[in-house]
This record gives sequence, structure tokens and C-alpha cells, in this order.
Amino acid sequence: MGATVVLIVLVVAAIGGILGLGFLNSLSSAPGWHSFTVVNGLVSVPAGRYHNYPFSVPSGATSIIVNGTFSASGDIDVLVADQPAYDLPPQITVGGKLPDSQIANHYYDSGQVTVGSLNMVLPRAGTYYLVFSNMFSSASSKNVESTVNLYFYGASPT
Repeated sequence: MGATVVLIVLVVAAIGGILGLGFLNSLSSAPGWHSFTVVNGLVSVPAGRYHNYPFSVPSGATSIIVNGTFSASGDIDVLVADQPAYDLPPQITVGGKLPDSQIANHYYDSGQVTVGSLNMVLPRAGTYYLVFSNMFSSASSKNVESTVNLYFYGASPT
């Protein structure tokens, strides 16, 4: 009985994901909607390092959606933040933590996982960062296959 319930939940989740992706793909061709690829392909992240991908949402944009998936060769932490917190120099830390003025707003944080999906609405125009972090690993590099897209309505991109 338990295995049947799990199977049903997985099937429903897969169908929901397919329908949601179809909806977002149709948005990209609807008048007034814009879509951009943030990342599409393989990302190699060395041990103790990270890669970030900045993306910008123009002023006047509304209904800002980030949607995608990732699959890694080992645990990876994936974040979407509004500033490059990982790029801040270590000397600005206070007791090993960032001062309140330097803490990035995280709109997505996967935690350490091997597979995940992102589907979020961002609050406003601005610059954001998709981060693949392997900072917690001192020994193993990670390969991450990822497709993440940005969708928004209104303002034309520059």
C-alpha cells in the first residue's frame, strides 16, 4: 500500500511539472512576455568553490518567474540571491558571519542535495545571482547538469 501511494505521488508530481513547464514555455511566446536562459548545460564546481550566474530583471518588469531543474554528481547547494554574498571579501565578516548590511536575501536555497527544481516568483526588478555552491566540500568536485530560465512580463530587456 505504501509503495502504491509513493508511486501515485511521483506520477502526479511529474505530470504537474510537465504541465507547469508547458505553461511557462507558452508564456515565452505570449505578447509582452520575455524569457531568457540563465544557465543551460553542465557546470563543474571544484571542491570548496562555487559558480554564480548573474541575471538582471529590467525596471518595470512584473510577474518575474525563475524556473528550472538541476542534477548533480554529488551534493550541491543551489541558491538564488539578490547579491553575490559569496563574492564578499573575508575581511568584512564579523565572527565568521556577514554583517547584517551584507546578508543577501535568499529567494531559493536547496540545501545540500543532488537533484532539485526551482520555481519561484521574484519580488522586483534588479540583479540576482544563481549560485551553485560546493563550499562545504573540501575533497570532491561536482558536475551539475542544469537548465534555469527567467520569465517576466512588461519591460523590454536592454
